[in-house]
Amino acid sequence: MYQHLETNFANGVFTITFNQQNSKVNILCEPVLTELDQILDEISCKTDINAVVFRSAKEGVFIAGADINEIKSITTIEDAKAKVSRGQQIISKIEKLSICPKRGVKCITFAVINGACMGGGLELALACNYRIAIEGERTKLALPEVNLGIIPGFGGCIRLPKVVGLLNALPIILSGAPVDCKKALKIGLVNFVASGLECEKLIENFITKTTEARKIKRFKLYFFQRYLKHFMVGRARKQILQTTKGFYPAPLVASTLLEQTFCIAFNQDKALEMELNAFCSLVIGQISKNLIDLYFSTEALKKNNFGIEESITEKQINEVSVLGAGVMGGGIAWLFSKINLPIKMKDINLKAIGLGYAQIAKIYGTLLSKRKIKPAELAQKYNLIGHTLENADLKASDLVIEAVVEDINIKKSVLADIEEHISKNAIIATNTSSLLVSEIAKDLQHKERVVGMHFFNPVNKMPLVEVVKGEHSSPQAVKTVLNIARKSGKVAIVVGDCAGFVVNRILLPYMNEALKCLEQYGPQHLKAIDKIFTNFGMPMGPFTLADEVGLDVCYKVSKNLHHAYGERANPVKTIENLFVEQKLLGKKAGKGFYNYNKYGKQIGLNVDAQLISPSEPKQFNEAEILNRCLAVMISEAKLILAEKIIDSEQNLDIAMIMGCGFPAFHGGLVKYAKLNGKW
Repeated sequence: MYQHLETNFANGVFTITFNQQNSKVNILCEPVLTELDQILDEISCKTDINAVVFRSAKEGVFIAGADINEIKSITTIEDAKAKVSRGQQIISKIEKLSICPKRGVKCITFAVINGACMGGGLELALACNYRIAIEGERTKLALPEVNLGIIPGFGGCIRLPKVVGLLNALPIILSGAPVDCKKALKIGLVNFVASGLECEKLIENFITKTTEARKIKRFKLYFFQRYLKHFMVGRARKQILQTTKGFYPAPLVASTLLEQTFCIAFNQDKALEMELNAFCSLVIGQISKNLIDLYFSTEALKKNNFGIEESITEKQINEVSVLGAGVMGGGIAWLFSKINLPIKMKDINLKAIGLGYAQIAKIYGTLLSKRKIKPAELAQKYNLIGHTLENADLKASDLVIEAVVEDINIKKSVLADIEEHISKNAIIATNTSSLLVSEIAKDLQHKERVVGMHFFNPVNKMPLVEVVKGEHSSPQAVKTVLNIARKSGKVAIVVGDCAGFVVNRILLPYMNEALKCLEQYGPQHLKAIDKIFTNFGMPMGPFTLADEVGLDVCYKVSKNLHHAYGERANPVKTIENLFVEQKLLGKKAGKGFYNYNKYGKQIGLNVDAQLISPSEPKQFNEAEILNRCLAVMISEAKLILAEKIIDSEQNLDIAMIMGCGFPAFHGGLVKYAKLNGKW
């Protein structure tokens, strides 16, 4: 009778099983909601039902949320209200199944959550009396709507605080982060965690009243938190502003809604209307459209094989080594130990090795303090990390990652030395940030196994890896490096071989143009120029970024780009003056454009830095500076696409967002340029 939902009635229990046709997951799209609405109307007329159970026939997925394509298609307030209010009404019918004004309790409703329970799926589950989570790593519960520039619209903002309290609801809604079974049970988001076999008996016993749910003192919880709601929401809003700088309206709108509706939960119709209005104001906005487009682009990227044939078999990676310890090498070692791969750091002396271990300890120490890893797990991870001073000790490595200084002669020398000591089948990945991979591999005996694997610093925070396909790189080598980067949790994009690849080829000219502006407008405007770009949405201004990257790195990369691209990439005199003449390295040395304390915190301008002053200072013009620097980025992006260095505009936008923090709410560099008539 129904295409996407299956029904069964036996022994007083009515079971509704979501099994959406021609889809790997269940989503609350229009056809599914229509069928659900019809079934709920049928159930409401029956008097012999003791319980209604909602299940999923999809392995590892309960309901993955609403149909994002349908959300994207909404362009008017009227359309938004019609579609979302209907969803609210259908979900509310589930809640009303258990209450009959004349007879009291009619039936008990259960949601059996056997995997991902996201967005509208969790909102449906919240409308049930009880939620049973099937134990396992794949069972995650979340309201991730803020990541799409919207808020939960099917009652999630209203019901979640009533179930788990405002204090627990705030981070779930405002961050969109998933909650696992253990935490869900702890905060009362689910009532039981059980295996698949236990679940059936649990429902049966519960209906016959031989099992009771864990009691949550909801009245005391509500009574206490209603007087602290302004404090809790205020603290949450302060954290939001620190993180997003106010550029993303959805979490701010959600926090205001939660504050306003928490004490009128008894008037649920009014609260749902407020949620509806808040949702509709966001869903038609450009920020939401941009974030939804990025979501689709990112999902497509995960499946992109970049033209590599399916028949190509990737190499099995059982052990990794990194040439060059230090901050970058240590970060890379941490990354592979995180995914339980043995890794060995190789350098020329123990002092350098010590820097690598210090970086690993710093990253794991932070994770430990935040309870993201347990001490027992930490010991296991450290056991995977080794070190050596000898090339011969790397014989067992399947993947060798070179992460030495950005000097082509040094890189070629290091790889020439290592080639005769490693397995002939080992893949070599160079972590160069600007040099041609083909040139680095040029003199090696097996240049086909050399691929670029450009990590961004710091490795533990920056999500992007540029996988660079050199002139001689074999499809197997590229596929292996692409997939190992993905397995490590990185966003990996295959790019062509050119100086600077994609991100640095766009980023360095932007920083160079900002330095030109500094020279023309005067060094007294340094902080003001940085602020122009943080106000635009960049995570930091160009001069703070230069300090973060290192003035030595900026200088070397800019020289490489100048060598490759000529006059349009000609570095300004200031960067050479600061690095070569004044020996300023930036944050890592405590001094660059700014001064830094021992904890790496910026503590004001470095007044000792001798910046070049203009002979005839120009009148400061914020709009001109912003447009000049963005124009340079856009111009280089056009050339990169024309040269087919990257396969699509969407992937270029992802690279810029993930690699240098170009504002996601703008949709990416290309999307921003097109929306603002700059393309």
